[in-house]
Amino acid sequence: MHIKYEIKEEDYIQFNLFHVKHSPTIKRNVFIQRYIISLIFLIIPFIFYLFDDPSWKFSIPVFFGIYLFWVFYYPKKFIKNMKKNIEKMMKEGRNDYLLGPCELWITEEGIHKKGTSGETKTKWETVEKIARDKEHLYIYIGSLAAYIIPLRAFVEESEKEMFVNIIQKYISTFNK
Repeated sequence: MHIKYEIKEEDYIQFNLFHVKHSPTIKRNVFIQRYIISLIFLIIPFIFYLFDDPSWKFSIPVFFGIYLFWVFYYPKKFIKNMKKNIEKMMKEGRNDYLLGPCELWITEEGIHKKGTSGETKTKWETVEKIARDKEHLYIYIGSLAAYIIPLRAFVEESEKEMFVNIIQKYISTFNK
Protein backbone atom coordinates (compact mmCIF):
# COMPACT_ATOMS: atom_id res chain seq x y z
CA MET A 1 0.00 0.00 0.00
CA HIS A 2 1.23 3.50 -0.82
CA ILE A 3 0.14 6.91 0.47
CA LYS A 4 1.29 10.49 -0.04
CA TYR A 5 0.92 13.21 2.55
CA GLU A 6 2.56 16.27 4.05
CA ILE A 7 3.81 16.67 7.60
CA LYS A 8 3.25 20.16 8.96
CA GLU A 9 4.67 21.66 12.14
CA GLU A 10 1.28 21.25 13.84
CA ASP A 11 1.34 17.49 13.04
CA TYR A 12 4.69 17.13 14.76
CA ILE A 13 3.50 19.14 17.77
CA GLN A 14 0.36 17.01 18.01
CA PHE A 15 2.46 13.83 17.99
CA ASN A 16 4.52 15.10 20.90
CA LEU A 17 1.41 16.11 22.83
CA PHE A 18 -0.16 12.71 22.11
CA HIS A 19 2.96 11.02 23.41
CA VAL A 20 3.02 13.21 26.53
CA LYS A 21 -0.62 12.38 27.28
CA HIS A 22 -0.04 8.61 26.90
CA SER A 23 3.45 8.13 28.34
CA PRO A 24 3.35 6.17 31.64
CA THR A 25 6.37 8.09 32.93
CA ILE A 26 4.84 11.49 32.24
CA LYS A 27 1.44 10.39 33.56
CA ARG A 28 3.11 9.36 36.83
CA ASN A 29 4.97 12.69 37.09
CA VAL A 30 1.81 14.68 36.38
CA PHE A 31 -0.04 12.63 39.02
CA ILE A 32 2.63 13.45 41.60
CA GLN A 33 2.67 17.13 40.68
CA ARG A 34 -1.12 17.30 40.53
CA TYR A 35 -2.08 15.47 43.70
CA ILE A 36 0.88 14.74 45.95
CA ILE A 37 2.73 18.05 45.81
CA SER A 38 -0.52 20.00 45.98
CA LEU A 39 -1.30 18.36 49.32
CA ILE A 40 0.87 21.13 50.75
CA PHE A 41 -2.15 23.41 50.27
CA LEU A 42 -4.15 21.17 52.61
CA ILE A 43 -1.38 20.93 55.20
CA ILE A 44 -0.73 24.68 55.57
CA PRO A 45 -3.93 25.42 57.56
CA PHE A 46 -2.99 22.72 60.08
CA ILE A 47 0.46 24.25 60.46
CA PHE A 48 -1.30 27.53 61.30
CA TYR A 49 -3.40 25.61 63.83
CA LEU A 50 -0.30 24.06 65.45
CA PHE A 51 1.24 27.50 65.92
CA ASP A 52 -2.01 28.77 67.37
CA ASP A 53 -2.45 31.27 64.55
CA PRO A 54 -6.00 32.65 64.69
CA SER A 55 -6.26 32.68 60.90
CA TRP A 56 -6.25 28.89 60.66
CA LYS A 57 -10.07 28.72 60.45
CA PHE A 58 -10.13 31.25 57.64
CA SER A 59 -7.24 29.54 55.83
CA ILE A 60 -8.93 26.12 55.58
CA PRO A 61 -11.47 27.08 52.87
CA VAL A 62 -8.94 29.32 51.12
CA PHE A 63 -6.26 26.63 50.87
CA PHE A 64 -8.81 23.93 50.10
CA GLY A 65 -10.03 26.12 47.23
CA ILE A 66 -6.47 26.56 46.03
CA TYR A 67 -5.98 22.80 46.22
CA LEU A 68 -9.11 22.10 44.14
CA PHE A 69 -8.17 24.79 41.63
CA TRP A 70 -4.71 23.24 41.26
CA VAL A 71 -6.02 19.68 40.86
CA PHE A 72 -8.42 20.70 38.09
CA TYR A 73 -6.30 23.37 36.43
CA TYR A 74 -2.85 21.76 36.46
CA PRO A 75 -3.34 19.20 33.62
CA LYS A 76 -4.52 21.93 31.23
CA LYS A 77 -1.66 24.20 32.25
CA PHE A 78 0.83 21.35 31.86
CA ILE A 79 -0.32 20.56 28.30
CA LYS A 80 -0.38 24.27 27.38
CA ASN A 81 3.20 24.69 28.66
CA MET A 82 4.32 21.51 26.90
CA LYS A 83 2.90 22.75 23.59
CA LYS A 84 4.60 26.11 24.06
CA ASN A 85 7.94 24.41 24.79
CA ILE A 86 7.65 22.12 21.77
CA GLU A 87 6.93 25.12 19.56
CA LYS A 88 10.00 26.90 20.96
CA MET A 89 12.19 23.84 20.39
CA MET A 90 10.96 23.59 16.81
CA LYS A 91 12.27 27.12 16.23
CA GLU A 92 15.71 26.39 17.75
CA GLY A 93 17.13 24.78 14.65
CA ARG A 94 16.45 23.39 11.24
CA ASN A 95 13.71 20.80 11.25
CA ASP A 96 13.21 20.47 7.53
CA TYR A 97 13.84 16.75 7.75
CA LEU A 98 10.79 16.35 10.01
CA LEU A 99 8.40 18.36 7.86
CA GLY A 100 7.26 18.44 4.27
CA PRO A 101 5.88 16.08 1.65
CA CYS A 102 6.23 12.33 2.27
CA GLU A 103 5.49 9.08 0.58
CA LEU A 104 5.02 5.92 2.59
CA TRP A 105 4.91 2.34 1.38
CA ILE A 106 3.73 -0.61 3.43
CA THR A 107 5.29 -3.85 2.21
CA GLU A 108 5.81 -7.35 3.56
CA GLU A 109 9.35 -6.37 4.57
CA GLY A 110 8.36 -3.23 6.47
CA ILE A 111 7.75 0.47 6.08
CA HIS A 112 9.54 2.55 3.47
CA LYS A 113 9.28 6.33 3.78
CA LYS A 114 10.58 8.87 1.33
CA GLY A 115 10.66 12.53 2.36
CA THR A 116 12.51 15.76 1.69
CA SER A 117 15.54 14.64 3.70
CA GLY A 118 15.89 11.17 2.24
CA GLU A 119 14.56 7.68 2.67
CA THR A 120 14.11 5.39 5.63
CA LYS A 121 13.24 1.74 5.85
CA THR A 122 11.92 0.06 8.97
CA LYS A 123 11.50 -3.68 9.34
CA TRP A 124 8.31 -4.93 10.97
CA GLU A 125 10.28 -6.40 13.86
CA THR A 126 11.15 -2.83 14.87
CA VAL A 127 7.57 -1.54 14.84
CA GLU A 128 6.15 -1.47 18.36
CA LYS A 129 2.54 -0.40 17.88
CA ILE A 130 0.09 1.76 16.01
CA ALA A 131 -1.88 4.45 17.82
CA ARG A 132 -4.30 7.12 16.73
CA ASP A 133 -5.97 10.28 17.81
CA LYS A 134 -8.65 12.36 16.08
CA GLU A 135 -6.36 13.61 13.32
CA HIS A 136 -3.36 11.25 13.08
CA LEU A 137 -2.04 7.72 13.01
CA TYR A 138 1.26 7.07 14.77
CA ILE A 139 3.32 4.02 13.91
CA TYR A 140 5.73 3.73 16.83
CA ILE A 141 9.22 2.48 16.02
CA GLY A 142 10.58 3.34 19.46
CA SER A 143 9.41 4.80 22.71
CA LEU A 144 9.91 8.35 21.38
CA ALA A 145 9.80 7.90 17.61
CA ALA A 146 6.95 7.25 15.24
CA TYR A 147 5.86 7.69 11.68
CA ILE A 148 3.27 10.47 11.82
CA ILE A 149 0.48 10.04 9.31
CA PRO A 150 -2.22 12.71 9.17
CA LEU A 151 -5.66 11.23 8.55
CA ARG A 152 -6.14 13.86 5.82
CA ALA A 153 -3.85 11.63 3.72
CA PHE A 154 -6.74 9.20 3.26
CA VAL A 155 -9.48 10.09 0.82
CA GLU A 156 -11.96 7.58 2.22
CA GLU A 157 -12.56 6.04 5.63
CA SER A 158 -12.31 2.55 4.12
CA GLU A 159 -8.81 3.34 2.83
CA LYS A 160 -7.71 4.39 6.32
CA GLU A 161 -9.22 1.27 7.92
CA MET A 162 -7.53 -0.98 5.36
CA PHE A 163 -4.21 0.77 6.03
CA VAL A 164 -4.57 0.29 9.80
CA ASN A 165 -5.61 -3.36 9.41
CA ILE A 166 -2.61 -4.14 7.22
CA ILE A 167 -0.21 -2.57 9.70
CA GLN A 168 -1.82 -4.36 12.65
CA LYS A 169 -1.56 -7.65 10.76
CA TYR A 170 2.16 -7.15 10.14
CA ILE A 171 2.81 -6.00 13.71
CA SER A 172 1.07 -9.05 15.16
CA THR A 173 2.82 -11.37 12.71
CA PHE A 174 6.36 -10.08 13.30
CA ASN A 175 6.17 -9.10 16.97
CA LYS A 176 5.08 -12.33 18.63
